[in-house]
Amino acid sequence: MLQDANNPGFVISVINIFCEDFENILAELSQL
Repeated sequence: MLQDANNPGFVISVINIFCEDFENILAELSQL
């Protein structure tokens, strides 16, 4: 997958995954 690093779609998908995980982390932290 590293060979697709120059593909804009690859970057967007990585950002989307990161944002989803980040939202889940914030949700868990807010419940503490």
